[in-house]
Amino acid sequence: MGKNEAAMAGAGILLKVGLPLLLAGGGVAAYLAAPSNAASLRADVWIDSPEDGVLLDAGSVFVVAHATAASGVSSLSLEVDGTVVSSSSDLEAFDTLVSATLPWLATDGPHQLVVTGGGQRSAPVMVHVGNATEVPSAALPTRLTLPSSATTTTSSTVPETTTTMTTTTVPETTTAPTTPPTAPPPTAPAIGNVTLSPAPGTALRCTGDQVRVTADVTNATSGQMKIYFTSTNGLFETVNGSVAGGVFTATRDGATPTKVPTGDYYVTITVSGPGGTDETNAGPLFSSCTKD
Repeated sequence: MGKNEAAMAGAGILLKVGLPLLLAGGGVAAYLAAPSNAASLRADVWIDSPEDGVLLDAGSVFVVAHATAASGVSSLSLEVDGTVVSSSSDLEAFDTLVSATLPWLATDGPHQLVVTGGGQRSAPVMVHVGNATEVPSAALPTRLTLPSSATTTTSSTVPETTTTMTTTTVPETTTAPTTPPTAPPPTAPAIGNVTLSPAPGTALRCTGDQVRVTADVTNATSGQMKIYFTSTNGLFETVNGSVAGGVFTATRDGATPTKVPTGDYYVTITVSGPGGTDETNAGPLFSSCTKD
């Protein structure tokens, strides 16, 4: 899909501009939940994005993480399936809270993400990259060789007989092979008119508001809505939709516990069918958590 590709410079801009705003919204709950006793030196580490259980495209993925400790955190590292794939000591700091965007070149299959820092580990986040692995077909059974039956031979003396053989040649008959008709390939899906709610220019509160998209589609059986950070093109959330009567619908419930941090986003939809997939940009979104 190509939406995971983004420069690290873009991720840095998001952190410098959005960090104070994040503290007013989604990041503040985790920050305030950190130990308040200044004598405690234990760090708390958590992953903001991607979320647990999401489906990602193979390629460049940016993992956003935060940590807090009274004694400070000097670096954060990303482990994928138990192996460190990237680290950063160039952290954005706000009081005792630090954050980093850690790059990862994602490969197909399920993966476990953990961020470490200050001697502590975050809760693991499970993601799946690409399509589900196909189950290999069962091995064909081995052909068995049956033993030949016993044969009893009886010897006897037969008088010789002279026989004259006549050879007749029968012409061969050639049958042309029959080629079965080829079925035409299935028609590729197509996306028509798209409606995004809230409309462009309307601020989305970080809690209580739905994000909903509808689109006229043809030759499609399923689809997804994806919300991306505008500044980094990083994936924020994937929402599975449905297709009924030629209309694709996907809704992000406003009651979901995951808040939409203040910032600019854009929404895409992807529909699939027997003939392939089609994708389009549904439009921009702006979230403002300061009013909640």
